[in-house]
Amino acid sequence: HNRMKLTRSGFRDLESDFTTTDFVVYAPQTQNRDNVTVKINGQPDQHEFGLTAESNVANLVVSVYPPEVDQDNSYEKGYSALIFVQQVEDAQINSSVLLTPRFADLKPPTAEITAPHDGQRISPWQFGFDNDSNTSPNLTDALTVQVVSDDADIARIELQSRVKLQNGVFSSWTALSNAALSSATPPIQEWTDGGSSTDLGGEPTRRRYSFQWHGDDINALGVGEYQLRALAVDKTGNPMEQSGTLPSAPVVTVAVDANEPTVLTTTPDYQAKESERLYRGELSVTFTDDMREHDFTPVTSSTDTSGTFEVVDLLESDPLTRYASGFVSYSPALRKAVFVPQEPFKPNGFYNVTIRTDDATTGVSGVHDLAGNPLDQEFSWTFRTGDSPFEETWSITLSATDSTGTNGVKIASVAFGALNGEDEQDARAAATPSGLQLFFIDSNLRDTTSSLIEFDRDTRPADGRLAHNWFFAVKTPPAT
Repeated sequence: HNRMKLTRSGFRDLESDFTTTDFVVYAPQTQNRDNVTVKINGQPDQHEFGLTAESNVANLVVSVYPPEVDQDNSYEKGYSALIFVQQVEDAQINSSVLLTPRFADLKPPTAEITAPHDGQRISPWQFGFDNDSNTSPNLTDALTVQVVSDDADIARIELQSRVKLQNGVFSSWTALSNAALSSATPPIQEWTDGGSSTDLGGEPTRRRYSFQWHGDDINALGVGEYQLRALAVDKTGNPMEQSGTLPSAPVVTVAVDANEPTVLTTTPDYQAKESERLYRGELSVTFTDDMREHDFTPVTSSTDTSGTFEVVDLLESDPLTRYASGFVSYSPALRKAVFVPQEPFKPNGFYNVTIRTDDATTGVSGVHDLAGNPLDQEFSWTFRTGDSPFEETWSITLSATDSTGTNGVKIASVAFGALNGEDEQDARAAATPSGLQLFFIDSNLRDTTSSLIEFDRDTRPADGRLAHNWFFAVKTPPAT
């Protein structure tokens, strides 16, 4: 806000001491390249006023506001606004002044941790030790901590943590070792300003900062549940948090987990006698911890180093056919990995199953828990098949009953050899002009009239999925 005094002067005399001479003051739009808003005495448009010979001075208040798109800027920016005044009857009597205000940042800066994400589990083994000896720190491996901010004038960002105590209460906040971004010379090198990025969204453009959290720093924390936050200070000295005056920094909760997962149970049971380890339609492994779902893939050959679930026919000498092909699926709710063979196991067969873990010597990458801890050791067991090792057909029979009668039997089933969609194992529902009718529907299947196909029997493939979903409808006869 600027106070402006306008004084009528010059060689021309006013026509009369009692005659009002009209003047107008405004900010020309053609000169407003910064798109600022200018108000004269609180009015957004031009302002008219009068001067007389006796009263030839006018005092005005000129207010300049930054454009709306810049009002959330967190850095100092300069603008220009030309203020023009002229006599209404004679435009040659005029004057102008150029205002160049700079708007300073009075808001506290913001900083938000985007990686690791809230609830993430972190393994110190993954970042703090090499894969050979599991004893010496590997400082080349580090967890990247990502922080984003709407402020372009960040002077310092400090990472802080606190641990959850045995009584369930978190301890006081403490700064993490060397985890700070500073504009001092020389700056702390662990932090990297990623620059502005439009893909982060927000107005103005957000900036990304990263910090390499080395394994020895994670190990120094110890196993437990932690909360992390990033505190920022901008170049004006505005802090992100002041006790009781400003909102707290967003908190991310992580768990440092160093426990390696183990195998809990298997089907067939690896602890049973060899003669009792008989395949009866399920080949699965259950673990003691939550595992990474994408780690479970079948091993296809002796040179396959990326697969993790290996099933070998011990009675087959041909190396091209020794490895059973199939599908592996993992259920997070059950912590169970299930292997379904692409073709049924051979009758009276003898098979070996191996669940792989990391092996730096061979380059094999095994299964891991959600924190990244590998399976404690490679796990193997054997099983046999009987005279008829084929997967059973699993089915559910439904029927519907009302006052007019019963419609059944309708079957939803899973079987080897079935196809997704429709094949000879499915049976379309017969059209009935009236009466109670129950049928399964498949939104992906339509007949020539684009109507949904209705099934009395709908059989799905046993392709490794732990579940199938069916949708059914019940039609009742029209009212008479």
